[in-house]
Amino acid sequence: MGLRLMNLHSVDHSLARSLSTVTGRGAEVATIAGLRMAVKTAGSLVKTEVLNGLDAVVLSFGTFDLLSFLPASTWGRGMSELVDSVLAQSQSHTQVFVINCTAPKMSKFTSTYKRHLRRLTFAYNDENWSLV
Repeated sequence: MGLRLMNLHSVDHSLARSLSTVTGRGAEVATIAGLRMAVKTAGSLVKTEVLNGLDAVVLSFGTFDLLSFLPASTWGRGMSELVDSVLAQSQSHTQVFVINCTAPKMSKFTSTYKRHLRRLTFAYNDENWSLV
């Protein structure tokens, strides 16, 4: 089983163990990540040769986009285009999973900034649900 995780630093080993337990098969987990990974630029990293042979692709985006206040509608269009690109370039059996956004918890942010991040996070997740 091949699996590529986009921007999921802390869960890749946990996910691999869980997948192996559930499926009874080995799981290869690779993470493609970057400090400024954004939904708009991620498409250039997800190519047919990267997706070849994978059973699942897990997409988790939003942190950089949230911090740069990208409008939810723009983010939603980008996420939709990314999912469409992954589906078009992967094999027919590949499943795509989209994980909800989580606002970064940074104590130095002002309360106004934190509230705006929370509102934007909810809007991003609403956009995620529209992909279903």
